[in-house]
Amino acid sequence: VSQLEVQLGETYRQLLKNKQSIWYSRRESAVEKITRLSKHFLGNESLKTFDKNEDLGRWFEEMVNEIDTLDHKDEKSIDGIQLCIEALDDVKQLDIIDSNTQATVLIEETRANLVHMAKSANIKDNICSIIDSIADFTYAREIMESLVPMLHSQSMRDPKSVTLLRAFFLKMGKSSGRFQQLLQRTQSQLESVTEFHETAMLAFVKEILDVIPITIFSTLAHIADEKSLAQVPAKIEADRLVDYLHFEDRYKLVKITYELSVLTKGIFAMK
Repeated sequence: VSQLEVQLGETYRQLLKNKQSIWYSRRESAVEKITRLSKHFLGNESLKTFDKNEDLGRWFEEMVNEIDTLDHKDEKSIDGIQLCIEALDDVKQLDIIDSNTQATVLIEETRANLVHMAKSANIKDNICSIIDSIADFTYAREIMESLVPMLHSQSMRDPKSVTLLRAFFLKMGKSSGRFQQLLQRTQSQLESVTEFHETAMLAFVKEILDVIPITIFSTLAHIADEKSLAQVPAKIEADRLVDYLHFEDRYKLVKITYELSVLTKGIFAMK
């Protein structure tokens, strides 16, 4: 996990550093390809097939101007890129374009360049801090999962420790809340990410709490095994009362019953 964090962070920082050059190189490539299409349909430059269409040639000229004015510093450029992509998708459906393989390829390559421009525009400075926070949260989750066997063992050995799980779950809830606050600040897809995170947390809590019904039923089994207390006749002679006291068995039964009540109390404390 740590190696992935380092590699991901370094890759993203490199993208952030080259963000401007990526934008301009992709824009230049898109302009060059659309310019070729414009010249072809205006009759100034021919591809393998000659399909002169001045209206289409002028349309591609306007598309060149649209793409060339896109600026990575302008937040509205993303909308402009989307409009250009939609326009190219529409013009590609024309018979004169569809029948020209080279024209179709140039449009597809231009579309790919525009998509890369949009992706480069979404490279934000705060993503690095988000990556760091997600990595830290992942480490915490890995540590918590490593504690599950210990929590199970402790709960079965000492039922009173079940009540301490509530504090553990509350701490988990606080860490989840901080993660959601981070997403809110970044205006990410909060709803879907929160749903996934909550589902994972509920599964983790369920994994921890699975030990409680196991312990309860094993405790009930111990109570059921205490058959010696039930083997008491309806009438007992006074001089034989001491034979039926069963001090050790009664103490053991009381202890087990108490442990069962503690487990039940621990479950209600989870509210």
